[in-house]
This record gives sequence, C-alpha cells and structure tokens, in this order.
Amino acid sequence: MKSESVFIFVLCGAERDGWIVPGLLGFLMGLRNSGPTVRREISLELMYNVRPVDAARNAIAKKFLASECEWLCMIDNDMLPHPNLLEILDRAGEHMDILVPKFYVTLNVLRGQSAPQLDVGIGWQPMNGKLEPGEWSELSLASSGTMLVRRAAFERMEKPFFRFVYDEEGRVQECEDLFFCRKAREAGLSIWGNQSIYVEHFKTLPLSLPGRSSQGLDLRGVAGRVPAIFDRKPR
Repeated sequence: MKSESVFIFVLCGAERDGWIVPGLLGFLMGLRNSGPTVRREISLELMYNVRPVDAARNAIAKKFLASECEWLCMIDNDMLPHPNLLEILDRAGEHMDILVPKFYVTLNVLRGQSAPQLDVGIGWQPMNGKLEPGEWSELSLASSGTMLVRRAAFERMEKPFFRFVYDEEGRVQECEDLFFCRKAREAGLSIWGNQSIYVEHFKTLPLSLPGRSSQGLDLRGVAGRVPAIFDRKPR
C-alpha cells in the first residue's frame, strides 16, 4: 500500500451557499477510522469564508506547499465523497499528476442560437472527446469540486495557479478550475478521471438524479466554463 500523506482542504463559508453538507462532515470524521486511510497520514483544514473562490484555492495551494504533505485534496462544501475516496491514490500510476473522481455538475449548455440552458453532466472533459475503457481516462479539463493534486505538479507550474478569466464585458470566460487545468497541461502535467470512485454533488437535490438522464454530457461546449465559448458563431 502506498503511504503518501494527504492535506485535505474543505472550501466553505458563512452564507447558505457555503454551508457544509452534513454527509461531508461524516466523511471527514471517519477518515482515520475506516479502510486504507488508517495507515495514511492525513491533515485537515477548512478554507473558511475566503472569496472569490480563485483566491481561496490559491491560498490553499500556498498552505499546502508550506506543509510536508505529498498530495493536496480539495473538496467543496457541497460534495459528499464515498468513504473510499483516498483509495484513488493507491490506484493511481506514478505518471498521474492530477486526479478527479466522477461527479456531476450543473452546465450552461449552448444549443444552436438559443440562450444557454441549464443541464447536468459529468464534471470533466475527456482527451480527444472520448472516455477510455476501464477505470481511468485521461482528461483535458476537469471541475475541481473534488480534486487531488501532487506536490510536484504545483512545483512545475507558475503562479497564479487558479484565476477567473473575464471578457471585456465582465462575463466569465474561463472558471478558475479550468484555468488551472489548462496551465497544468501546458506545463506537461496529466489529468486523470476515475470512473469507479464516485462523489455526490448536492444542490437542491443530488445532481446524480438528473445527471443520469442526461447521458453523454460533460464539460465540452459549456458556456462559462470553456475558454472562448462566447466567441462561438451560430451555425
């Protein structure tokens, strides 16, 4: 069994959209008492009430790099990992720099010339637009709702690690997590999605419920999450 240490940060806040879902508290309390995590050194901290979220994630990276931990695990306040989440580290190859379990996200999807419509899809974009068979699939983009990053990955990247990118009218063209993924790939790092380890994502209801009826959707072609999406010309 691998024994790399993990620093877990939970992004949360004082307002309703920052409250921690109860199940996440249960996951955190059980980390040292279940499964393979018993033999893994774990540190835990709340990144509390830091806004905007790109500033919070950059603060997390700074604190992580000041520690001696080998892996950073970021978990948003509305995510509920399965108790086996950290097994993803034992299953990962040495060439895998950034790991993302499977979870659903809300998407603003452009369909033709109509305004973006809200839908639900998987929080990643596979390389070459197609998931690979088996447990792991290499990604070009991924949401950071739950994401694990090697120390060496940050050491190969330039700051800022996370940043929102806006157009001239102040609309978000690229979210902070996709900015991070783009910079990571430019630095020669690899991003991998695990199709066996699942994390629930809560909004008004668990996103897996509508997500399972939206087959095939992911981060491809998503307004407000993919660079230059507003430059797309209608067909």
